[in-house]
Amino acid sequence: MNDFVIYTDSACDIPPELLKEWGVPYSWLTYVFEGDARQYSNYELPFPEFSDKMRKGSVARTSAVIADAFVQGFEPILQDGKDILHQDARKDGVLTITVDADFASLTGKLGGIQTLKAQGVDTIVFVTNGATSTFALADLLSQGNTGDSYTLTHD
Repeated sequence: MNDFVIYTDSACDIPPELLKEWGVPYSWLTYVFEGDARQYSNYELPFPEFSDKMRKGSVARTSAVIADAFVQGFEPILQDGKDILHQDARKDGVLTITVDADFASLTGKLGGIQTLKAQGVDTIVFVTNGATSTFALADLLSQGNTGDSYTLTHD
């Protein structure tokens, strides 16, 4: 069995206290109020202040976790030699991973790809700002053994 870490983001509908208790690392989605340049994440804006802005008609817009936040979260885990189980969006056997960057790499062990295949994923769609690539998991698995590393890169 692979040594892996389950990783999520703050949109998972599990309170941060439970994620901490379970040892599940996560990254925060960020939000801005229309007409305000400041970007908030976490609990930077106290709840009463947030609620007051909303009652006064402010509109909060949220966005996906920025790629750098995932890099900062993933790097220590990968340096420890662990795989990361993180799902961006999955539907009908297709796992779509979207990164808001011009350059990005997906890295892991083929054992992680085997796990995804066992969960019903047949295809990975990797999307960055300038490129979209589609990979059949069977093709990736044919390239090596369970412990071998893989890297899918957009540059």
